[in-house]
Amino acid sequence: MTWPNRLRVAIGLVLVLAVVAAFTIVLNRRITQVSSASASIAALEVQVGTDYAGTVVEQFVQEGDTVTAGDAIVSVQSQALAHDLAIGLVRADAAPFSVETDGTMTFVAPESGIVTDLVADQGAFVQAGAVLATVEREDSLYVSAEFSLDPTDYERIETGATVTVVLPDQQEIVGTVDRIDVRTTAGRAESMIRVTSDELVRGNSNGLMMPGAPVVASVELRDDGIMAGLEESATAFLRKIGV
Repeated sequence: MTWPNRLRVAIGLVLVLAVVAAFTIVLNRRITQVSSASASIAALEVQVGTDYAGTVVEQFVQEGDTVTAGDAIVSVQSQALAHDLAIGLVRADAAPFSVETDGTMTFVAPESGIVTDLVADQGAFVQAGAVLATVEREDSLYVSAEFSLDPTDYERIETGATVTVVLPDQQEIVGTVDRIDVRTTAGRAESMIRVTSDELVRGNSNGLMMPGAPVVASVELRDDGIMAGLEESATAFLRKIGV
């Protein structure tokens, strides 16, 4: 066999090995990857509430406003609180919010973020225990994804596993499993997985990165099958030959 023929055979073998390796990666990824039954973007929220019934006398922000921890949100005037202050049942300096002698309480943002809900308008009466406002914590977007898995597949989900998230515009971002909650229904594990990613930034992707936006999440399962390790080997081989 001449050297040119030997070279062609060698090149052919390399190409065949590259194709086999590529198919191995694709097949193994299908075996070790599951997609969500449903998933959406969510955010961590904190609520501002009152312990005393009263009347909303002033609103300092509007829904959608950005606030810093400590910024005033709303003031409520409570006759019940004024009475408790007058008889010494409550000390103004011991309250977790600003209190005046007439029973006016000024509630502030407990976290930096965005005001997403103002429950009561100025002049409205609110009950004790009522939520007055909700603040979406700054930089707290995550993906909440539900998976329906066989028990063996559920056991292969690990905290820190890689998750591919497809946004409504088909853009893909990469995250990791941050938390796993599970319940069993008809012999299948219904898993709620929280996915975090540095690429989740409110308003990105033409405004689609917002709480409530539907997405598709695909999580990488731990590879326990007969092909375990083949993907890593195939990937390393392809890198060596420059494919």
